[in-house]
Amino acid sequence: CIYIYIYVYIHIYIRIYIYVYIYICICICVYICIYTYIYIRIYIYVYIYICICICICVYICIYMYICVCVCGWMYIFISVFSCNELTHVLYLLFPVGPYTITYFGVRGRCGAMRIMMADQGQEWKEILIDFADWTKGDLKASCVFGQLPKFEDGGLVLYQSNAILRHLGRNHDAYGKDGKEAALIDMMCDGVEDLRLKYVKMIYQEYDTGKDQYIKDLPNHLDKFEAVMAKNKTGFLVGNKPSFADYGLFEVLLNHLVLCSSCLDTSPSLKSFVEKMSARPKIKAFLSSDAYKKLPINGNGKQ
Repeated sequence: CIYIYIYVYIHIYIRIYIYVYIYICICICVYICIYTYIYIRIYIYVYIYICICICICVYICIYMYICVCVCGWMYIFISVFSCNELTHVLYLLFPVGPYTITYFGVRGRCGAMRIMMADQGQEWKEILIDFADWTKGDLKASCVFGQLPKFEDGGLVLYQSNAILRHLGRNHDAYGKDGKEAALIDMMCDGVEDLRLKYVKMIYQEYDTGKDQYIKDLPNHLDKFEAVMAKNKTGFLVGNKPSFADYGLFEVLLNHLVLCSSCLDTSPSLKSFVEKMSARPKIKAFLSSDAYKKLPINGNGKQ
């Protein structure tokens, strides 16, 4: 209803107002000419004044008509494109960045967002924090939840890695084509987080005593993602292109392949997914870069 009202208002009422305005301007100009010719004997400066008035009137009319045309195009955009698509178009027209990441000198919680930004052709700055400096407490006290990473996008400062991934998803058209896909992507992101937490617990708390059992149980953790990937048949978790949840899953699977190189042998869809993502030109270049290779996966050196 709002769109219809805007359309009717733009294409009927505003256009009528412009025609009326043009008519009034013409009448005023004609009246000034007649009055000047009869009563003032046409002084040259009066002619100049009239010309200026006419130019101003014409300029205002043209400006108003352009405004109407722009409003019409905005109506078409709003009618045809979704909110995510409009956001993506705006970011193409007005590029953002570079982003800034403040984090420790590990891949850790920033692995997925770095891969995603690389694949999206984005630049970012890294501020690496030494663990000794972190323990001093000054930086930690300034963080909303007392944790890193810290992500800066202009004046926007974000914490929590999944919130950052969602922000990047909205910015770069990686959050589904509609609300339904966005909800499914959120669901898969939470599933990836559950898998990541199991991995982190094993790495930091049970590596020496629980690594073998974790690898043994891993097919039971991966089979849910395998089923989703096989059902979608596009090579991605949701839709036909990578979402921020895909980047998260891809990064977690890369870590697991370091833990156990054969862990995907019983998950053909996931194995194909990793190969497909790894072959994307910008991801391939990033994974082979020194900036990626020099960073350990985890803070305790275990992987």
